[in-house]
Amino acid sequence: EPEDPVSDEYGFVGWYNGDEEWDFDNDTVTEDIILKARWIYNIYFSYVIKNNEVKISWYLGFEQEVIIPKSIKGYQVTTLGESSFSQKELKTVYFPKTLTTIEDFAFCSCVNLESVYIPSNVSQIGLYAFADCTNLTSIVVSPQNGVYDSRDNCNAIIETANNALISGCKNTVIPSTITSI
Repeated sequence: EPEDPVSDEYGFVGWYNGDEEWDFDNDTVTEDIILKARWIYNIYFSYVIKNNEVKISWYLGFEQEVIIPKSIKGYQVTTLGESSFSQKELKTVYFPKTLTTIEDFAFCSCVNLESVYIPSNVSQIGLYAFADCTNLTSIVVSPQNGVYDSRDNCNAIIETANNALISGCKNTVIPSTITSI
């Protein structure tokens, strides 16, 4: 996998083959292909670089569809800060595979948010991260996530180790294995 390209004005989203993000772990090259870098303008994010990682502190935009970059200025985006996207008009948000932490209230009161897909590397989700997202109808956790799951297509985020449902939506079906909410 090539190193992420670096730009002062843009965040790197990923390598794309046409409209599809290239998955270096699972996609196979059978013929010559051209991968193109996809970027997002950094002006929409207030962020902090610490310990060679990026924490997005605040989303400054007004778009309904947001792609969070996988890197900014060559550093991986790993954290979405407390209340960083709260009360925004988001309908759809795409998380990078580099994301590990979603802090407290990160998407609280995003009343237009419809679906969430939690990537495999997310190992910390704060309190009320998706609270009051009244139009949220779909929550899916990557099957490769070792900390959280959305077993039995339940439309919820479950902390796997202790069977605790930590976030749900209007279509959540609580599995019988849940021991706390």
